[in-house]
Amino acid sequence: MATTIPLAGEVTSWTNNSGLVSGAVKPSQIAWAITADEGDVTAFESPTVAAEYISGLKAATGTITTYLTPATYGTEGLVTAASSANYTANSKSWNMTISIDEQDSTAFGATGVEFRSFIPGLYRWNGQFVCNTDDSTALTLPGQPKETLTFKYIDAGGAGDDVDFALSGSAFVQNLGTNSTPTAIAESTFAFRGSGQLSSAGSDGSRTPLFPVGANGVAQAISGFSAGELVTILTDGTTLTADAFPTSIAITVDPNSPIQVVTNFRASGTITVS
Repeated sequence: MATTIPLAGEVTSWTNNSGLVSGAVKPSQIAWAITADEGDVTAFESPTVAAEYISGLKAATGTITTYLTPATYGTEGLVTAASSANYTANSKSWNMTISIDEQDSTAFGATGVEFRSFIPGLYRWNGQFVCNTDDSTALTLPGQPKETLTFKYIDAGGAGDDVDFALSGSAFVQNLGTNSTPTAIAESTFAFRGSGQLSSAGSDGSRTPLFPVGANGVAQAISGFSAGELVTILTDGTTLTADAFPTSIAITVDPNSPIQVVTNFRASGTITVS
């Protein structure tokens, strides 16, 4: 029995969700969690001294950690607002999580059912951004009317038809946290909630955006997420294959670290080991 260093693993493909594992990003880690239900079947016996169980349906979730390709520190990020209703001056970092509802669609099967089935539902998005506060721009309170917030992660350079790589949508600030001390720059953290569809934009002739965009890289709404075959190879050469869909996509843009995208997924139906 050999112990392997995990350098040979691979996320081979993900139908309908290829942009989360290739093109714009490169996976650095894949983790699966496969479980089986347990049913307590303890019955009256003489004597009854221990509980009894049987195994039930199987299900799986997992996490894929990726970095932009080519790997890039988040030094080009920026947060802007369509008006001055929300404070975005001196933005220094942002993170966003796109969450997708999951619905259990498990049903009877002619020969029984071994695995749970799921389908994706609505998606929603939220996150936070951090700003250095100053004495020339007044802070704004949470709960202002919704407006378009734009979250840039890569600057396209501004040449020709280049379009900055960014996510945008209608949102409002839910929470403001601010601190002040004589020994550090004043800093404020704004938690936001998106309302409606999120849009993706970006084009510079070489890099691929995180999500599909319109012609010439103009913003295009993210219309939803669907399940597709996910194929992964473990370090020892074992292949795990299942239909799966993302349940959350977390994007972190910070000048102190490479831009990272972490996708959690839910498997639906049969999980094949080969």
